Amino acid sequence: MRKETRTVILSSIGGSLEFFDFTIYALFAPYIRQVFFPAQDAITGLLSTFGVFALGYLARPLGGIIFGYLGDCYGRCIAFSSCIFIMAVSTLFIGLLPGYNNIGVAAPIVLTLLRIIQGISVGGEIPGSCIFTAEHLFKKRRGLAIGIIFMFITLGNFWGSALGYVLEKLIKQPEMLNWGWRIPFIIGFVVGILSYFLRKKVYETSIYNNMKESDKIEKFPLLTLIRKKPGLILVGFGLTALSAATVSFILYLPSYLTVILGEKAASSYLVTTCGFLTLAFCSMVFGFISDCIGRKLVIITGAVLSAICGYAAFYMVTHTGGGHALEFAIWIAATVGIVNGVYGISITELFPANVRASGMGLSFNMGLALIGGLSPFLFTYFIKITGSLMAPYYIFGVCAVITCVSGIFWKSRFSCLDR
Repeated sequence: MRKETRTVILSSIGGSLEFFDFTIYALFAPYIRQVFFPAQDAITGLLSTFGVFALGYLARPLGGIIFGYLGDCYGRCIAFSSCIFIMAVSTLFIGLLPGYNNIGVAAPIVLTLLRIIQGISVGGEIPGSCIFTAEHLFKKRRGLAIGIIFMFITLGNFWGSALGYVLEKLIKQPEMLNWGWRIPFIIGFVVGILSYFLRKKVYETSIYNNMKESDKIEKFPLLTLIRKKPGLILVGFGLTALSAATVSFILYLPSYLTVILGEKAASSYLVTTCGFLTLAFCSMVFGFISDCIGRKLVIITGAVLSAICGYAAFYMVTHTGGGHALEFAIWIAATVGIVNGVYGISITELFPANVRASGMGLSFNMGLALIGGLSPFLFTYFIKITGSLMAPYYIFGVCAVITCVSGIFWKSRFSCLDR
């Protein structure tokens, strides 16, 4: 029990810190836009900023492939411990990077490269943490354990938005633009390095050791999966759709509320903070519930409720004013939290052990890259071309349908030997 608890704690803390590092870019996008894209108007600058944001997400499948291969062929520990070091260093460099006014066009170019490195790192983090933890635990506890990990991963977003709220209260706008936005990046580096040294002390899972002893390690696990079970990759991709779009939208809220709806910056960070806190709590609760009533029922129920309640929430905030922004964020987060606590363990259980890291690494990160990474850009683009403040909901609704259909086709392949 002590070993299992330590595994969950290390996975949770590391995931929380890694996502803090990765998502503060989106949370502080209004300042990053002015530092690295100062010559553009507000909407165009946001499109450039979130274009770089999307590239970080689009690099995640590459990270999933790299760390998935390492996890299947050389051990779960390698994928589990190395991601956070890469993330910490690249985050520090972003925090110290001079702006456009100092080094010209080199600033956005280097920023883009650092975001790609971050994307590769985070592409290995969640699959590595989920698989490492699930393979250390007995069946009846896996949903709760991965739900806790996703709660802390979501809290990484919460810490970032909470810090943004505090900084907006304590530091004046000129100082925030000059140096205040860099503080979270430096904090993320320090805590990330500490987490890396803690993770170096973990032990390999018995499932991987058993595969190695029985000579069941695949030389090319991803190719084997694509050749024999390509449909599993599509199901895993679909399971990520709703949560990926929602997390991106909550990260997008400071820009949506300030630039699009005209709210105050400090208020927008408070709304984002409450949204992530709600999403985090629901992730743990419904991860536990999925152990009791099954993953499939929880996924389908959450997707259907999200589609219905999401429309009502978007209609409320766009037709009655930003005064309901807090209720809007909580409403969205609470319904999507049903899926958010379950889809991680569902994808982990979707794949057989010999291709698990590669399968989850690719399918999970494809969903987050194509849907999560492009969503903020598409939110802004569709608002601009349609003139409708409701435009983001249609992306959100389509993703809910995709996740619902994937939930219908989901089946666990985590056999009784995987203990």
